[in-house]
Amino acid sequence: MKTAEQITASTRVIASEGAVGCDIQGEMVLLDLESGTYFGLNAVGADIWNYIHEQKSVEEIEDYLMGEYKVPLERCRAEVLSLLGRLLEKGLIRIQ
Repeated sequence: MKTAEQITASTRVIASEGAVGCDIQGEMVLLDLESGTYFGLNAVGADIWNYIHEQKSVEEIEDYLMGEYKVPLERCRAEVLSLLGRLLEKGLIRIQ
């Protein structure tokens, strides 16, 4: 199993085929159809989820978020890596 420690700026990520999301008033609820696991995302997490339906590098995700939100790069990177790590552990994304 791949772990969050394997995710770096050059890692490419994409939403898993078995995961679906539903927007609920600006937030997102994800469901892994294989395991039945639910996962909730806030508005920023929902932006990331919608952005990674096509394969993107972590660096591309950070660049996108930096254009959308006024946040220091270090904080952006830490939060992106944290979220992607949790999504990976739940089987909701794939990495390359």
